[in-house]
Amino acid sequence: MERTYATPAKINFGLKIPFQYQNGYHHIVSLLLPTDLYDTLHVIFDRNNTRFSFSWEDHLPPAFSGSEQMDMAFNKAPEQNLVYKAYKWFCEASFLPKEPEFNDVKQKIDLIPPPQIKLMKRIPSPSGLGGGSSNAAGMLIGLLDYLKTLIKEETHTKLLQIVRNASVKLGADIPFFLSNGPALVSGIGQVETTYKDMAPLAGIIGVPPFGFSTKTMFQNLDLPVVPSSDPFGKSKKSLQGDESSILILSDLKFGFDRLVSQVDLSFQKFRNIVGTEKDFRSVLSPLEEGKITIKNDFTRVARDVYLEKYSEMEQLNRDLEENLARQLQAIDLDKPVFSSMSGSGSAFFSVLSLGQDAGNRLMSKTTETIEKVNKMLQKKHPGVFWTTFKSNFGLSPSGKAPVFGTGIRRFDPSQPRYSNIYDLS
Repeated sequence: MERTYATPAKINFGLKIPFQYQNGYHHIVSLLLPTDLYDTLHVIFDRNNTRFSFSWEDHLPPAFSGSEQMDMAFNKAPEQNLVYKAYKWFCEASFLPKEPEFNDVKQKIDLIPPPQIKLMKRIPSPSGLGGGSSNAAGMLIGLLDYLKTLIKEETHTKLLQIVRNASVKLGADIPFFLSNGPALVSGIGQVETTYKDMAPLAGIIGVPPFGFSTKTMFQNLDLPVVPSSDPFGKSKKSLQGDESSILILSDLKFGFDRLVSQVDLSFQKFRNIVGTEKDFRSVLSPLEEGKITIKNDFTRVARDVYLEKYSEMEQLNRDLEENLARQLQAIDLDKPVFSSMSGSGSAFFSVLSLGQDAGNRLMSKTTETIEKVNKMLQKKHPGVFWTTFKSNFGLSPSGKAPVFGTGIRRFDPSQPRYSNIYDLS
């Protein structure tokens, strides 16, 4: 079996991290959106193959090719690569429930031959765009696709949901990338609500030639600690005075009962809107109308820990937002622009709604303006990764890479800047 998956980058519409569990996990609340900037994961399952093999090609601009994180994951310590870790985790099958229906599934998993993987990297790392988690999700979809030929369809459908829920142990963003669409996530990464009626959105992503360490960002959040066995009591009381936090204890993996307690009114209002509306067209309206403001909690940490770099990123973000707004006004389009840092950074973005009619003239003018601003910024700040993007539905579970927008067209797949191949048993 041979499949190709487009594994997309994501952006965060707001990111709240109100507290940390005693076991080390952090509680997050965020609205995530997949984009048409993507890596390509090519998977080959050959019954004659006896070892997991991995090759990768670097399709990033030179300033982003040698990041320490990518060098470690792809060259110095390939066993730490999330694609390989996802493969090992799936084959160990510790996530399987002890139910008669799944008694022989582990035996079927053992029949999956070690895959040959070829990964084309276009998503900068580290950046807060979730490239590594997206790659891991692509690996899991590939394994599930192969397994589909070995088990009953009903069992496979249940297994997909089990893997989606359990994969949070690999990475907090992985369940989202297995959900194929924009989603509200909470807890330690559980998908709470998904949206299938996608409003057309477009914008520009910028990534400075430096990143913020995700580990460092989490370590400097300075959060109250909630006991894993008893999330209430003193911990709950200590949170009540924190108006920047929202208490949503819905992590069933630790046996908690679902509890939603409103602390941050603005974010809770936004969460209520996006959590009940299945139509994603309504998601941007409260932001566009200026009724609510949502923020990324990591911006405070970035400002405190990476002051000089944060100031540079903030200036670039402001330049993006102001140029986009100015060019839209020049063609009499008074469109609100939502801007934010994505995830733990250092990527940032500006996004706007294109309207409901994908073929109308207004959308065409807006898209042209976004392209124009992107080219302007590329000339003004040549050391920054700039790309236009549009919304999409995430991974392609059919195994076919969708035809995406303009996000990667300037990178020629036939001209990788770096390539490396290794085998892992």
